[in-house]
Amino acid sequence: MEKKYKLIEKPIFYSDANDKTLYQIQALKNFDNVKAGDLGGCIEKEDNLSQDGNCWVDINAKVYNDAKVSGNARISDKAKVYNKAKVFGDILVSGNTEVSGNSRLCGKGEVSNNIRITDNSSCYDSSAIKQQSNINPQHYQLPIQPIDYIVKNNLDFLEGNIIKYVSRYKQKNGLEDLLKAKKYLELLIEKEEKK
Repeated sequence: MEKKYKLIEKPIFYSDANDKTLYQIQALKNFDNVKAGDLGGCIEKEDNLSQDGNCWVDINAKVYNDAKVSGNARISDKAKVYNKAKVFGDILVSGNTEVSGNSRLCGKGEVSNNIRITDNSSCYDSSAIKQQSNINPQHYQLPIQPIDYIVKNNLDFLEGNIIKYVSRYKQKNGLEDLLKAKKYLELLIEKEEKK
């Protein structure tokens, strides 16, 4: 596999990154709107940023610990992704946003402007979170996060929504969520009957 970036040899010590030593990245080839030779942000190790897809960490952004950025995700401005957080899909994380803990951001969306996403939070499917807030919703405090199950089993949009709404209905919207799950199940059945 041809690498799309390399770590710059000179390590940088960051006190705002839990006293971690990070390495700036440099693009080795053109992809998305990144050109070969462009400098990016800082990561602790190559495992933090996938060599596949168009994912990228822009200058001033940081990814460290066991955090992982993949797919077409973009981390920009002064955003930080750390602990065991995972950001993938077509997500833009920007501003002074922090994504940490076992959080998962995926699908298509944007998270910006001083957001803190912590613990076992999950955001997906065209999310747009742009104000200061802490995200750790009660309806996703489950032993197995719906997003983890959805991703690991490669479920599509309809299947994923069925799992999401059935998993959280008791903690969130009750019957309303079950009716949403029913609607997605009906759409899935209709899709399968057309095969």
